[in-house]
Amino acid sequence: MVALKTIENDTIVKSNKLNEALFNLSSIEYKLVLYIASKIKKADKDFKTYKIPVREFTQAIGVKGNAYHKEIENISEEIMSKPIKFVDEEGFQISNWFSYIRYRRNDGYIEVRFDANLKPYLLNLEGNFLQYTFRQISSLKSTHSIRMFELIKQYLVIGHRIIDLEDLRKMLDVEDKYKRYSNFKQRILLRAIDEIKGKTDLRFEVEEIKKGRSVQKIKFYDIKFMEAEFNSYEEAFVTDTPLEEKVKNAFFALGVYIREDDLKEITSYPEMVVQNAMEQLNNKMRSGSVNYPVSYLKGILQNLHDAPEAMESSVYDRLCKAICDTYKGEKGTVPGWLIEETAKSVLKIDLKIEDEEQMNSIWSQFGKSIIQQVNKMIEKNRRLGKK
Repeated sequence: MVALKTIENDTIVKSNKLNEALFNLSSIEYKLVLYIASKIKKADKDFKTYKIPVREFTQAIGVKGNAYHKEIENISEEIMSKPIKFVDEEGFQISNWFSYIRYRRNDGYIEVRFDANLKPYLLNLEGNFLQYTFRQISSLKSTHSIRMFELIKQYLVIGHRIIDLEDLRKMLDVEDKYKRYSNFKQRILLRAIDEIKGKTDLRFEVEEIKKGRSVQKIKFYDIKFMEAEFNSYEEAFVTDTPLEEKVKNAFFALGVYIREDDLKEITSYPEMVVQNAMEQLNNKMRSGSVNYPVSYLKGILQNLHDAPEAMESSVYDRLCKAICDTYKGEKGTVPGWLIEETAKSVLKIDLKIEDEEQMNSIWSQFGKSIIQQVNKMIEKNRRLGKK
């Protein structure tokens, strides 16, 4: 049994299928589910039974006093009586959230264990899935707000999401309520949007997509975090931190969870190669055609390893572009030694290569061609200046 004393590690990671499943929980019931989910560790191969002080949970959601000690029995019974439903092309699957809830009143804590049927959606995840922290949603009062936060956050990397109105109604559990769109908009949609923007750092715009005069779909676009530490993988790589931290932060910015063994494998490659592979992954993910981002990145790295010329080409392209950008407005002669100094500065600052012997080797390989490119650019600038 795992006893929990802090909420420092409160990251929630769950599959997109779980995020889009159908269920009917109150906000306090759903927060309890999410709070337990935040205690799952990356290396867990099976669900554990967690021992959680009720007071710890109430503090995490900002509730003072002992009121929920009296309510915990009702909350537990409600969760156990409200299953989760997964719908796919073949039919559906109905599962319980928990296989076990034990409340020890005198000691003031509960013991909880997730149902085994949820393993594929919470453990050993590989591919596109949702990741955020419990603190980001802890102040939201409405289940609708939490659900919309999750559905919008899921598409952070792509930057926009279009949801069929009927699908949105189902996922918000209001399929049979507020039949008129105007009522749904006022009572559910706008209230949830206002609460998300007022109590979280998630930002987005909303557009109604109509067919004739009837709203058919809702588009959420310009999705971003107002004060996120890293909004893109590029930002993660310009920090002065170890490569392991950069890669973890880059994947976090992409909304992807990475296991420790995968992290070790990826960071065994040179940083400039990993950054180039991450750029390729980001471009592919924006097209929406990557099912397993971590495996895809590892494949790119393996290809670069198997084809050294591709790796060398990547270094040359980035180095040449950076140097040409430095002298793009120049019309006078730039001596070769100055271009070499600029190149070594780029290698050290941008490509994180600090070994003098390695820098000399790269310049020996690419220097002549880069100097030629700079001189061609300067000659072009001169010609344009005479016109």
